[in-house]
Amino acid sequence: MTIPGGIREPFARLFGEMRPKLHRYCARMTGSAIDGEDVLQEALAKAFEALPDAGPIANPEGWLFRIAHNAALDFLRRRARERAFSDEGPDMIVD
Repeated sequence: MTIPGGIREPFARLFGEMRPKLHRYCARMTGSAIDGEDVLQEALAKAFEALPDAGPIANPEGWLFRIAHNAALDFLRRRARERAFSDEGPDMIVD
């Protein structure tokens, strides 16, 4: 994954400006500031991964929020699966 220098710096600057808003959004969705930080880091990684192939981004803030939103939903689904599995008692597991 190589991000051209002309794109990387403006994106890093935008992310730095948007970080507090994105963190609040992720924390609100997950119910925890710590989980929100984890989701935000995951969203940043996904955004950097998608950036070279994204083409022109008409609304960069909206694009970042959409990635953060999807990352939060992925986190919530994963947490629900883990909780459902851990709620199963030992007698519910088939030998």
